[in-house]
Amino acid sequence: MKRFFVFLSAILTIILTTPAAAKTFHFIMPNDGEAGLTIHAAAPGTDWGKTGQEALILTLKVDGVYNQDVTLFLGATPHDYKVLLGPLKAGKHRIDYENNQMYSSSTFGSFDASFKVDLVTDPALVHAPFLYLRPDTVHRFSDLPIISWYEWLDMPEGRTLQFSVIFTNEDGGTDTQALMARWGRTLDIEYYYRWRADGSQTFQAVNHKETPFHGQKIGEHPLIYDASDNNNFADTGDSPLRVALWPVPFDLSQHSREEVADQNPWAYKLMNDELVREDKISKLGNTLDYLYVEAKIQSATAAASFNVGDAKSDRGEPRMRINRDGWVRSTIRLDKKEVPSIEFRCHAPATPKAESFCVIEEISKVFFLDKDFRPQKSLLQWRGPAIRLKPGEGYTFTIPK
Repeated sequence: MKRFFVFLSAILTIILTTPAAAKTFHFIMPNDGEAGLTIHAAAPGTDWGKTGQEALILTLKVDGVYNQDVTLFLGATPHDYKVLLGPLKAGKHRIDYENNQMYSSSTFGSFDASFKVDLVTDPALVHAPFLYLRPDTVHRFSDLPIISWYEWLDMPEGRTLQFSVIFTNEDGGTDTQALMARWGRTLDIEYYYRWRADGSQTFQAVNHKETPFHGQKIGEHPLIYDASDNNNFADTGDSPLRVALWPVPFDLSQHSREEVADQNPWAYKLMNDELVREDKISKLGNTLDYLYVEAKIQSATAAASFNVGDAKSDRGEPRMRINRDGWVRSTIRLDKKEVPSIEFRCHAPATPKAESFCVIEEISKVFFLDKDFRPQKSLLQWRGPAIRLKPGEGYTFTIPK
């Protein structure tokens, strides 16, 4: 009998440690060009907010060569995960995909997935980065890149194609409370690569330094590495996982960068789940209790905040005030979701300046998140005329009933 149990144990060990066979998806490229992949997938039993159950990761190989790893971060909720595969020749190809048992939190978890490959016709996407995850986030399921977009910018260096990325959080840099006060979210948003028609290329290096890119490429796709705990980058590095998010064009002329998250509202659920899992929520409080404000302001020579009654976005701390120009986001934690009015307030700068002032030009939206962490209908929209304030002054906007 003892021999039988030893034999049975050996069989079970072999079964449990043998990787599941990869599955294959075949497709045809009608022409030479860039390939984009949509994976419609769900991973029952995983949950971004629970330690040890965070997500299943799919490893993709194209024609037998490693391409990337796609994290199924929305768990059991079916979702379209969109990535770029890079340049491929016309003709038949295959994608081999399997659960990455080394890095998935649910090693032997199941998943449902269907695949669709498209020939990408947007010329800007030829330059979209492949991004390597920061090594110290692997296994911890932290600071995951989830959304990418691009813009064409008129800069002193010339017409510039800029790619940006949204992460679920940032482990370093600005602390959680200040992120909500000064940026209106705990998601991290960074630009990571710029390309210009003259061939010059730069990326956002550590300490937010714009740096010429000299790294490797797949076709014209730069290989970028997440290199710091506040998600700045490098053009060399070492990481076991990479992903090539499929960027979408986005016009931010009338909004802050957080509008990209508003258009992908599931991002706020991931934001909250990671705060809960990392126990940052205990200091911050429920993100559903916050009022979110988007406005176009000038405060680079001073500092600004938003108030609802005695509730203040800066919590009375100068370090949590906004001191920049343009479209901004902020949040105010409220005990009750009652907002009769909202005040824009100007403060003196941390360092005295020859002239200090604030201007509020527009308010585009003021909203709460609903129970599913999706932005609700805006309580206020105001389009001017602009109001200029001195430090110590404020202007109150009445919320329409």
